[in-house]
Amino acid sequence: MAKHTERKERRRAEREARRGQEFRAAHRFARMSASKVRLVADQVRGLPVSKALEALQFSKKRGGALLLKVVKSALANAEYQISEQKLDLDVDDLVLSDVRADQGPMLKRWMTRARGMAYPILRKYCHISVKLEPRGGRGGGGKEGGEARAAGAEGSEKAGAAEKRAEKQALAGAS
Repeated sequence: MAKHTERKERRRAEREARRGQEFRAAHRFARMSASKVRLVADQVRGLPVSKALEALQFSKKRGGALLLKVVKSALANAEYQISEQKLDLDVDDLVLSDVRADQGPMLKRWMTRARGMAYPILRKYCHISVKLEPRGGRGGGGKEGGEARAAGAEGSEKAGAAEKRAEKQALAGAS
């Protein structure tokens, strides 16, 4: 029993240490499949809040509209906590560090078909959760997440292309 209370106290202390450093919001039992929301979530993960809101606002996918509501809710939570706790944070410096669309329950229904058969209909639900952190936190390195990933991939591609050109020139010069 002592181990349980120690763990509980340690978790509570960790939560208190993180307070003011992360802001969360969730939409549970959203009436859409998790894979459809993940398509949009992958696009905004790691972006600053302003860019993420802009991207979600102009997204044509229905999952984007659901995710937009959750991001706005997390942003409102952040503004409230910053004002209430008088934290030294700016809302513009927040980054979407964690965006998840986890699978929820499924409603199982049956559609009658010819010759006495029945086809299953699975109505899927998902749980959408968003976590905002300050830019210097775990979520955002120095650059904004999506830009950092793109720059990293671009840099490695450029390096690989430069090496191939050097090899071709070396082979052409040797011939």
